[in-house]
Amino acid sequence: AASGVTAGFLRSLFRRSPPSGAFTGFVDRCLRERGYDPTGWQ
Repeated sequence: AASGVTAGFLRSLFRRSPPSGAFTGFVDRCLRERGYDPTGWQ
């Protein structure tokens, strides 16, 4: 059972999921406060 949990955890680390809207908004705001002009997310 532990090996299944470990395998699932490792898979989730390497799977690329899009960032949440709250995260992108937070990062965009922080970058703008520091003088950057973020144009989008890839």
